[in-house]
Amino acid sequence: MPKRPNIVFLFSDQQRFDTVSCYGAIPGAPLGLTPNLDAMAADGVRFDLAMTCQPVCGPARACLQTGLYPDAIGCTVNDRALPSDAVTVADRMRGAGYETAYVGKWHLASQRSCADPPLPDTFD
Repeated sequence: MPKRPNIVFLFSDQQRFDTVSCYGAIPGAPLGLTPNLDAMAADGVRFDLAMTCQPVCGPARACLQTGLYPDAIGCTVNDRALPSDAVTVADRMRGAGYETAYVGKWHLASQRSCADPPLPDTFD
């Protein structure tokens, strides 16, 4: 069986193309401020023609995680939890034999609080 590549998918909020040096000499761009992102872009995949599906971060994250438009998944504004039965990119990757993790700002479980009961031990 061929070895599968490791995949690291980085995305950020409010990150314009002219704030990352790997996109070239753009007038007014703060060149040289993103050496680690530039190095990863040189060895990986860089999207040159990309745009957001939704200008609000929670709905945009719901779209990235599920492949569905925000109105189809019910996350059209911030502070909406992703439905527990939503199939995410992590589910698809796990189905292909990958171990997955999400690190950072999730914004898709805002309806949970510290007072809620803990998630079951089977939560992956």
